[in-house]
Amino acid sequence: MSTRIHIVLDPEEKERYRALASREGKNLSEWVREAVRERAADYPAELPLDTPDSLDAFFAECDRVHGPDAPPESDWEELKRLIAESKIEGLPRP
Repeated sequence: MSTRIHIVLDPEEKERYRALASREGKNLSEWVREAVRERAADYPAELPLDTPDSLDAFFAECDRVHGPDAPPESDWEELKRLIAESKIEGLPRP
């Protein structure tokens, strides 16, 4: 059974993708499905985090996807403080 999804694109972006699909002899839907499948192939279908080896694999995948120059995670105590503040004060307004 097929399911439809809705993707919002700028008109110029849609036309560019349609033209690329046409060059490959595909319609836009076929081209987008193929692009999504190719992108999804970079990620494991399932990565359980229930053993030290699976955690090592998870962090290795994070490093591979995000690269070694990704910013470090915030300090846990700082994150807890920010969460508590947002519960008390609400989210900052733009």
